[in-house]
Formats: sequence, C-alpha cells, structure tokens
Amino acid sequence: MRLSSVLALCATLLTSAAMAQARTPPAWPLDTGTLIRVQATGLGLAFRRGTLKSTTADSISLKPSRTGAFSIGLDQISSLQVLRESHTAKAKYTMIGLLVGAAGGAILGAMTYSPSKCDSSVSFCVDLFDQGSSAAMGAVLLGAAGGLVGFIAGAAPKETWVPVTIPTR
Repeated sequence: MRLSSVLALCATLLTSAAMAQARTPPAWPLDTGTLIRVQATGLGLAFRRGTLKSTTADSISLKPSRTGAFSIGLDQISSLQVLRESHTAKAKYTMIGLLVGAAGGAILGAMTYSPSKCDSSVSFCVDLFDQGSSAAMGAVLLGAAGGLVGFIAGAAPKETWVPVTIPTR
C-alpha cells in the first residue's frame, strides 16, 4: 500500500470514531437530580454548582452541596451546563511520565558513565557496566519514578461539562 492510501484510511477511521463518540446535547427541561452548574447575573461571575431540584416555565431551583436551595430566573442565566462525565487520566499521565523519565534517565545514564579504573596490575577487578548498561539502568530508575509521578498527577478527577440551550420566552 502506498503512504497516501494508508494516511487516507487512518483519517477515515479517526473521523468515524470521533463521530461515533459524539453525543446529543441534553434536552430541556432537564431531569430532577441532574448535576448542573449555572452562571447568572445575580450570582456573580463564577459558576454555581449543585443538584437541579425543579424546573418551571421561567425558573430553575438549584440545591448546592452546602447551602439551601435557591431559584434563578431563566432570563438571568447566562450559561447552564450539565455534568456529562467525571473521569481520571491515570493511564495517560503514567505513560507520559514513564516515557519522559525513561528518555531522561537513558540520556543521563549515558552522559554520566565513566570507564572503569581497572588496570593490569590489580589481580581482581569487576567491571559490570558499560555505557549502554548505564543508560539502561538510568532509564529503568527514572522511568519508574516518572511513571509514579504521572500516576499521581493523573489521579485527580476531571469533569466534562456540556452546555444546555435554554428556551427563549
């Protein structure tokens, strides 16, 4: 197969995989109990997050985790989003940390290698490592450390929020 054919096939497969993952946006009215975040003129610039208690024709009622429920008029809402999913990226960041650590460790191990000081007058001298072995040892040690750091960095949950279209009155 020619390179252009392979590239066209890869582009087609990636496009169809991306389209298969696309989901429809949430429909109005939202279900009670949905985790939402809202930005409204009366609430300041930050998003307020909570559980949707109810929807009416002109307002929504929101219950934040630490305070009592309150209502917001639909005409005051500048942005309303629904939590699509919460996930971690442990595998991704572990692999990145492992690869960066292994590459850095190999370079560092090869650069810091110094030849053995064994001479012919000494009857017993052990020379275990050459430059390649030193690079491999650095790659293993720093790769493991990088993988651990990546695992810890990827353990924090990440959330995906989807905007909701609010009906106009």
